[in-house]
Amino acid sequence: MTAQQKESLAIGTWQPEPGLTGRKPTDEMRSWLLEPGLLTQRLRNQCGGAFNLRLVNEAQHRDDATDLYRQVALCCGDLPCIFAESRIPLATVDAHFWLRDLGQEPLGERLQKNADTRRGSFIYGLLAAEQVPGWIRDSLTDPVEPLWARRYDFYIGTDTLTVTEIFLPAVLDCATNGI
Repeated sequence: MTAQQKESLAIGTWQPEPGLTGRKPTDEMRSWLLEPGLLTQRLRNQCGGAFNLRLVNEAQHRDDATDLYRQVALCCGDLPCIFAESRIPLATVDAHFWLRDLGQEPLGERLQKNADTRRGSFIYGLLAAEQVPGWIRDSLTDPVEPLWARRYDFYIGTDTLTVTEIFLPAVLDCATNGI
């Protein structure tokens, strides 16, 4: 695993609404940020058969070794549209062993099949160019601009995990052009 793959998503300030970050998203980006359903399903609808999930990294890579980190790219064809990082405490993994074996399966779709799962509220942030981890930056062809993000917790019974999703400008191209 490279040092860039070890970089986690660190956003300084999270807000309960996207417009409170000091910059307002476009209406189109706002619809993605506020999407109540699964992003994988929305991208599938936009991209059709071109949708794919690419596993970027999955490792227990922190010094304290208390969490499993899973980094994925949601893509239309070869074009990454959304990057997501899941931080899953090892206690949650131990209670739900299937979390170690997701492979190319989207986490949200798997969690949705579990009747004991609920999603917490979204919080939003804006990632400045210098905050974008290398594992994301290396996948971008254009210069890095501020990127919108959202974060939330999933609860499986009393166990938790946290998902952070970073929206790339390409998500709007996929939505417009059905790439």
